[in-house]
Amino acid sequence: MIIDANSYWFDERIFHDETLCEQFLAEVPRAYDTEGYLTVNSVGKRQIVIEMPAGSPGLNYIEGDYTLEKRLADMDEAGVDKAILKLPGCHEWMSLEMCRRFNDGMAADAKASNGRLIPLVAVPPFGTKANLEELDRRLDDGFAGVQLCAHYGKRYLDDRVFSSFFEHLNERNVTVYVHHVPVPVENESLLAYDNLRRSYGRCVDQTTAIGREIFGDFFERYPNIKMVHSMLGGAYFAFKEMLLPHGPKRLMPLDVFRSIPRPFPSASRTTSISTCPMPSLGARHSSPARLTCWVQTILFLARAIRLNASGSPRVSPAFVPRV
Repeated sequence: MIIDANSYWFDERIFHDETLCEQFLAEVPRAYDTEGYLTVNSVGKRQIVIEMPAGSPGLNYIEGDYTLEKRLADMDEAGVDKAILKLPGCHEWMSLEMCRRFNDGMAADAKASNGRLIPLVAVPPFGTKANLEELDRRLDDGFAGVQLCAHYGKRYLDDRVFSSFFEHLNERNVTVYVHHVPVPVENESLLAYDNLRRSYGRCVDQTTAIGREIFGDFFERYPNIKMVHSMLGGAYFAFKEMLLPHGPKRLMPLDVFRSIPRPFPSASRTTSISTCPMPSLGARHSSPARLTCWVQTILFLARAIRLNASGSPRVSPAFVPRV
């Protein structure tokens, strides 16, 4: 079975319903230097442009790219059996009311697809009663997990402001799909050049998010959560040998091992983090187009060098591939 794990869903009604479009654009956080507006592109299609920060386009939502008919036709053309529905970054700032609208739309398309489309819950990442009720209702209705952004405002997901939300996810053993934000929190040096900002910026954002989860106590606090980071986790795999401790390729004296400081809060348990590689699907956000998406899961053993009961070093592989 071939599954497209990166099929963007957006509410097409926003392009045609003036009131709904105004509501959607009104939620763009302009007070935090983000801008959004409706325009018409060079081929006459309506599109919503999100600039982050203002003056630097980062997201484009184009009329017609997100219809059920087009999505299923693209899947048939590419030989894709099923697709995971996720939002193209706008859930970073969407209100609970707007999230409900998007969840309703994804649920309707999933039902109409006869099981080929699998939605993920969009909800603000705060543990309020209303947020958690929406989350639980959708999970109980068959949504496969929850979709979050790599950071919200200036806070990455390991921040304690999200603790009550993640505690609930941990209790339910929920899989969390993490989408990048167009630029990382610290981004000033990336803004001048479009490709540097839009292509490299998202890689920095994902790698930063993963690093903070690994090196902090995130998985100590939430051991039942599996984090799935899109786009190969940004540039994470390019730097994993530098970021992660690993055993020697030849035998070394034991004193050398005993002198290495422990880099993680706990050496008593292993931690898992998953990443989801997603090839570019062309200029349009929504579909598998002509490429087959593939999914690879990596089980990360957070402690690559551990000491056994006798105090001797025990070296485990840094990564175990799992398809």
